[in-house]
Amino acid sequence: MWVLCCGLAMLLGVLSMPPAQAETRLEGVVYLGDIPTLVASEFGFFSKQGLELEVAYGDSGLSNLRRLRAGQTDFALMALTPLILEAMREETAEGPNDPLILASISHSIGLNFIMARQDSRVRHPVDLRDARIALVRGSNAELLLDFFLEYHGIQADAVNLVDLPIRQVFDALAEGEADAAVLWEPWATRLDARLGEPQRRFDVSNVYTARWLLVVRREVLEREAETVRLVLRAYRDAIRFMDAHPEEAIALYGRMRQVSAEQARANWHNLIYGLSLNWSLITAMQQQAEWSRDAGYAGVGVRFRPFLLIAPEPLHSVLPTAVSLPSASSFPVHNE
Repeated sequence: MWVLCCGLAMLLGVLSMPPAQAETRLEGVVYLGDIPTLVASEFGFFSKQGLELEVAYGDSGLSNLRRLRAGQTDFALMALTPLILEAMREETAEGPNDPLILASISHSIGLNFIMARQDSRVRHPVDLRDARIALVRGSNAELLLDFFLEYHGIQADAVNLVDLPIRQVFDALAEGEADAAVLWEPWATRLDARLGEPQRRFDVSNVYTARWLLVVRREVLEREAETVRLVLRAYRDAIRFMDAHPEEAIALYGRMRQVSAEQARANWHNLIYGLSLNWSLITAMQQQAEWSRDAGYAGVGVRFRPFLLIAPEPLHSVLPTAVSLPSASSFPVHNE
């Protein structure tokens, strides 16, 4: 009887316990510009901050934004474009899954390309007229293509866009089902390897700079402010490690992303990494908001308010010199 009572008491105790806290989730991307996430995870900088993070790598920042919006991840890495397009579609009331920018962690001028096969009819930018171009629509791939076409005097409606996930974009170009495609590293290097020789690349660095962002869900920022600061500290330390040991970071990326260290090293000079929130981010946000209107993405009467997409307080508390915007206290998390 005593054993039965003890067993019943233990069972009732277990049933009355609160549910286990879900592990904090962070979603990176298979992308050279996201190497600080890879370094922070694989070299233990998250765990050194006492964080128990479930780190996964999606195929694009656009898919990461969708997962964050669905509450399926707490932190996400992405380019600026998906955030801007979402903000320009409609003004919505603040919600727990709103994305807020914590920091820019890297930017580059040579990790994104418009590519064509060597045997393609597309040999020069002008040949993109009437071409089938595979890309991830609603991402920075569409924006940089529009900028590139405008620079070369080609109307946006003079090309045929094929909207596909990045893996299918890669396959479509590799198999000759598209005349050209917008790819980023490591997909560009993987295409060369798959086809056995370097393929044709159109450099977009004169019209587009890629900015890579760390974003958090509003609910996480409000409920777990210390966790947010610890994540930023881990990125700070990972980037310091990359500065001191670039060859180790290059070797890690090559091993994890199935490219040679030589290929990774060749692209390294195109990458500038470091935590920041500054006026260049605001300028880029305004430029992309204007593009979204021209491209027909903006909702009627939607106001663009870039400061409401940024949460500078955590970075200001971790690395004050990285925030060169008006006083962090002037950026409320909530609309007023």
